[in-house]
Amino acid sequence: MDNQQAPVRVTCPRCGQDFECSRSDSCWCATMEVPEAVLTYLGEHYDTCVCRRCLEELIVSPAGSRTVRRRNYP
Repeated sequence: MDNQQAPVRVTCPRCGQDFECSRSDSCWCATMEVPEAVLTYLGEHYDTCVCRRCLEELIVSPAGSRTVRRRNYP
């Protein structure tokens, strides 16, 4: 039995870019090595996934060490 969920369109809360999230181990983010500090930062600042570009930026720079762009939703 296949427990994978259908991919969903998500808007990155950091930059506003739309992207697809597979919500499973087959998602693009599952192949990335994300430092524990970045995972903690993401959990503290966002309620959903961030796009590949933003995740890559956070991985190469210390999480939270720069001003984070956030999109305000009504």
